Amino acid sequence: MYTVRGLLRHREYVVVLGGFAGTALASTLTAVALAVLVFERTGSPLLSGLALASGSLPYLVGAVFLLAYADRLPPRRALAAIGALQAAAIAVLATGRLAPAAMLVVMLALGAVLPVGTAARSGLLPDLLPEDAYVLGRAVYNMTGYVTQLAGYAAGGLVLTAAGPGTALWVAAALAAGAGLTSTALRPRPARGGSDGTDGSDGAVWRQTWRTNRRLLADPAVRGLLLAHWLPMAAASGAEGAFVPYAAAHGPAALASALFWAGAAGMLAGDLVFGRFLTPERQDRCTLAAAVLLGVPLLLFAVGPPVLAAAGLCFAAFLGMSYHLGLQRRFLAAVPVEARGQGFGLLLTGIVTTQGATLVAGGALAEVWPPGVVVAVFGAAVLAGVAVLRRQLRP
Repeated sequence: MYTVRGLLRHREYVVVLGGFAGTALASTLTAVALAVLVFERTGSPLLSGLALASGSLPYLVGAVFLLAYADRLPPRRALAAIGALQAAAIAVLATGRLAPAAMLVVMLALGAVLPVGTAARSGLLPDLLPEDAYVLGRAVYNMTGYVTQLAGYAAGGLVLTAAGPGTALWVAAALAAGAGLTSTALRPRPARGGSDGTDGSDGAVWRQTWRTNRRLLADPAVRGLLLAHWLPMAAASGAEGAFVPYAAAHGPAALASALFWAGAAGMLAGDLVFGRFLTPERQDRCTLAAAVLLGVPLLLFAVGPPVLAAAGLCFAAFLGMSYHLGLQRRFLAAVPVEARGQGFGLLLTGIVTTQGATLVAGGALAEVWPPGVVVAVFGAAVLAGVAVLRRQLRP
């Protein structure tokens, strides 16, 4: 059975992990710095919030028009190109010469391209790791994302306080460039899907993207596994949309950070336990139970526990987010090899898009309902999604 230490001896896996960490740090630092910069220039909380979300909002555009590049380009070339584009775009922002509206346009354009790099990197993991190490490798990959996101927010606060948003953006540009350069340490591999018509492509990337997306979504096995990833995660994310008003109803609104951190810590711990200490057979058997765990503790928010107890409930609930690791091997088997990059890109795009939508919905519902009730409603939605998708979640 593979261990984390054994994975970290795998040179190419460490290269992919390092590139992912650099990209994630750059994206988080850019979002925080740009939100502060836009607010300083405009005084608009709405524009500042849009700047914070601008990197993730266009994911759906990339999924519809560009994802085929994840399989049509050799992985090393794709990752290097995306890293260079990200670094260049952030450097343009760091010059401080663009108006706030133009900054948002640059971020929206960058956000449409980044899914290609994420898809190429995710599609590369099964090529690097043996089958019995894939789920653990994916768990460590996810945990790296959680840690770098938290580190990015912390580093953003420090750099912004010490040197301002312009310097923070230059640091983010350097991180993105470094992430792109790490890909040169990967062994050259051919593209999974043909780029010269050998895969049935007529050369139009957007047309191939649409055609492959339709093919994947038309496959009942793939479609069911996509929904099993998307729906419970999205419902749990909707609960997070009410965390700030919930904390404000029980003390300072800043205490919401305890709820977010407890949720992130739960995801980190859940992925570690699920990926490291469970055999593939137990992972398969525990998938349904973990998905149920994601919803049940959120129901208890209806009684209005104090923030510290609520943080404990968040930690317990988000332990269950590890259920998705039990689906990874099945998803890998269901997606054709030549469309693997696009398949993982479609998976991620659905997660990002549905979570963004339910985050907004959670905040909107908290305008009219008590926030504890909103969290509980989304906990019930998690369980409803699990009930509907129980066939996909069962062993």
